[in-house]
Amino acid sequence: MTSAIKVETNRLNSLRSTGPKTPEGKRIASQNACKLGIFSRELLLHDESELDLQVLARGVRADLRPDGPMEHMLVELIISILWRLRRVLRIESELFEMYRTYKGVKGDAAVAFAHDASQLSCLERLDRAGTSLERRLYRAMQELRNLQRIRSPMTEKSIDVETQQAPAITAECNASYPHPG
Repeated sequence: MTSAIKVETNRLNSLRSTGPKTPEGKRIASQNACKLGIFSRELLLHDESELDLQVLARGVRADLRPDGPMEHMLVELIISILWRLRRVLRIESELFEMYRTYKGVKGDAAVAFAHDASQLSCLERLDRAGTSLERRLYRAMQELRNLQRIRSPMTEKSIDVETQQAPAITAECNASYPHPG
C-alpha cells in the first residue's frame, strides 16, 4: 500500500513535470507507450508501407467477406496477425543476415545460427513469437468460419432421419468458405 506522504509527493512532482516542448519531442513522446517490432501495439511501424498494409487488408476482406460487427472484428484481427507474421519473416531474414557475419567474416547458415545461439537466441525467440501468432490466426479463422457457418443459408441442417444422410453441399455454400491453396 502506498503511503499518503508518497502519494502527495508524487502528485506535487507531477505538477512540476512540463513534458516535451518541441514538436519533435512531442512526436517522440506520443509513441512512448508503443513497444517496438513484432510486439508493437501499433500495427504500422514507421518503416513499413501503409500502402502494403492497405493492399493486404483489401485482399483479406475480399477473400473472407465479413458480414456484421463480429465478423468484421475477426477479419481485422486476422489482418493484424497476418501483418505481424509478415513482420516476423522480415525480421528473421534481417537477423539471419546480421548473424551471418561473425568476427568480420561472412559465413553460412550454420554460422548465423551459432552466432545467434551464443548471443541472445533471437531467432529462437522470434520463432516462438511467430508460432504464437500462427495459433492466434488459426483460432480467429476458426471462429470466423463458425460465425459464417451460422449465418450461411446452408447452416448445419439436421440429418435426414430416413436416409441418414446430411444435406448435399451446394456450390454457393462451398464457395463461402476459404480454402487453402
